[in-house]
Amino acid sequence: MSSAATDSGAADLVCQLDNVQGIVDALSSVRWSRKQDAVVELSEHGIVLIVEDTGCLQAKVYLQKELFVHYEYTAEARPRFGVNLSLLIDVLNTFAVPGLSNSIELSYPGADMQLVLKYVSI
Repeated sequence: MSSAATDSGAADLVCQLDNVQGIVDALSSVRWSRKQDAVVELSEHGIVLIVEDTGCLQAKVYLQKELFVHYEYTAEARPRFGVNLSLLIDVLNTFAVPGLSNSIELSYPGADMQLVLKYVSI
């Protein structure tokens, strides 16, 4: 991946969160199995994670942009992509260390790219 693709000016979304545990708890509440997939939709209003179970049960977690310390959305359309929910929760849990600053930055460089999570020291 080129450095231009990860530059915050070129990314569809760059946001910073100062409390990872709240999001971990919200996402864990809609994880019904270890192999749960989710669809992520980004917008100027926040991030929506949509989870389905056998086509008859659906849950959404809406993370409003006000939950984030910084939220910069520059995409022209609403990007949608899939993630393994269990893997996302496990990765977020690695940042949730009690007693320490657990501020992270989430960025989505654009179509056909990966969601990037990185620790940000305050």
